[in-house]
Amino acid sequence: MSRVRAIAIPVAAAIAALLGVSTSAGAQYAWGGWGGWGTGIYVPQQMTQAHPVVRNVPYRVGKWELPKPVGTYVPAPPAGAIGKAIGGKQYFQAGPDFYLKHGQGLIVATPPLGGVLDRVPIGSESIRVGAVEYHAYNGAFVRRTPKGFEIVPAPVGAVVDKLPEGATETKIGGKRHYLAGGAVYRPYYRGATVVYQVVEPPKAEPAPK
Repeated sequence: MSRVRAIAIPVAAAIAALLGVSTSAGAQYAWGGWGGWGTGIYVPQQMTQAHPVVRNVPYRVGKWELPKPVGTYVPAPPAGAIGKAIGGKQYFQAGPDFYLKHGQGLIVATPPLGGVLDRVPIGSESIRVGAVEYHAYNGAFVRRTPKGFEIVPAPVGAVVDKLPEGATETKIGGKRHYLAGGAVYRPYYRGATVVYQVVEPPKAEPAPK
């Protein structure tokens, strides 16, 4: 084992202890782009000045867990889940996850507008539109408000690398767009990658006289 690697492993374990992150034997870790050095914390991150992204963090920090994918089924509300009526629907909220009844159990739903979190979800994508910072996760956008971290409408101009679950394709002006959660997304290439920008919805044409 190299001297650098031997030093890096206990350093990672110390950082994990400070964060309350449980480590597992044989897990690789990456920290701000460094990684692949044996046992340690597993924190894959991609951070660039042009487009800061923090996602896919498969660990638990204290009692706050990585959001479950939309559509995940559970047989019963998780321990500590709180029932909340939001937008005319009854949800169970547990951390960053919002559940709706489905059959005999529940499924993780797209976070509803008006829902409030007490912190930024682990693995969310930081997106800045003008001077305002948002965090995108599970097809929703979160912004700090006096209530906490509130789920708000998709801001026009925001760019995401994945469409929300259940997005439907449509044509606007003869070009492909996608509709999801009341927002309109326009696909385009950034380099060799397709990304999706929130755009203004088309204005309704006046009725003929």
